[in-house]
Amino acid sequence: LGEQGLYYYYHLMAKVLATSALESNSGGAGIGMTPDRPKALALKLLQLQSGNGSWANRNSRWMEADPVLASAYSMLALELIRARL
Repeated sequence: LGEQGLYYYYHLMAKVLATSALESNSGGAGIGMTPDRPKALALKLLQLQSGNGSWANRNSRWMEADPVLASAYSMLALELIRARL
């Protein structure tokens, strides 16, 4: 799907990481994840943030070109990650 729904998927990934059994010091044993996965997602989101503080997808499918929607997904994802770290 390329960039279609990208911010929704970032938000979904943060939900999965937040609800998984992965602890920051567990090494992700048995579930194929590393402890730095949430940090990597947060860094990716921060890299994608525009100068005015918002996020927007270049692909307008599912309204993600609207900075209000993409920013909401991003902030929700970052909050889930922050609560997990």
